[in-house]
Amino acid sequence: MRRQCAPLLKGRRLDRVMVAKGSAAQLVGGCAKWTALRDQRLTRLDRHGKWLLLRLHGGTTIAVHPRMSGRLVVCAANELATAAAHPRVVMRLDADRLAVLNDPRRFGRVIQLPRGTSTPPRTGPDALCISRSALGESLGATSRSLKAALLDQALVAGIGNIYADEALWLSRLHPGRRADSLSSAEVTELRTALRRVLLGGIARGGTSFDSGYVGGRNQRHLAVYGRSGLPCRRCGTMLSESKVAGRTTVVCAACQKTPRGRGGR
Repeated sequence: MRRQCAPLLKGRRLDRVMVAKGSAAQLVGGCAKWTALRDQRLTRLDRHGKWLLLRLHGGTTIAVHPRMSGRLVVCAANELATAAAHPRVVMRLDADRLAVLNDPRRFGRVIQLPRGTSTPPRTGPDALCISRSALGESLGATSRSLKAALLDQALVAGIGNIYADEALWLSRLHPGRRADSLSSAEVTELRTALRRVLLGGIARGGTSFDSGYVGGRNQRHLAVYGRSGLPCRRCGTMLSESKVAGRTTVVCAACQKTPRGRGGR
């Protein structure tokens, strides 16, 4: 999303921010707080974890989290009806342009980060940028399951349920294994797998099984997620589905050995 929006938004001036009726919860902060941003220019777009960060020249950042079905759409004002069927938060820009949080399910959020704050609250290092040592320290500090630890955005930002399953299969690690049980070599393997699946997803426009979001192609390339009952692409064993950390999880029993003794939570 950042790649598509950056060239369209960089240098644009913010006029005003509007919220659709019934979507007030999606724009966090009072009216005066958003009015104060008028006439500020967008200097660049960054991404941290699942957040899209719109940097303003005054030092404030507008942070957009699309959640499950949201997407930031940039269009001309007269194209809004066709470009965004579910506009929740609309940022009116100069040159008659709009930046719109289009979100059928109303799960997305738009917030402001205070001046001098570079990342959203309660987020750990970005999964694409985290070092091997930092990943090892984060995982080593919790006895929860690997799946639960990877989904905790405060530990590592940017990993969702689908990518967690894919990275754990790629690195031959069972999702139920305790996070603090990994060896240094296994942490290195997991970090490599995380980068591979995330970069692959970005290159293919994301992963989506939601009819409300038409875009990504990565769902056609998944190894385990959504493939329960089908053969493992690596060894041919039938994949199985269970719940780990309260989330649907697909594993290969042959490639990802069940942890001995007590697993993580």
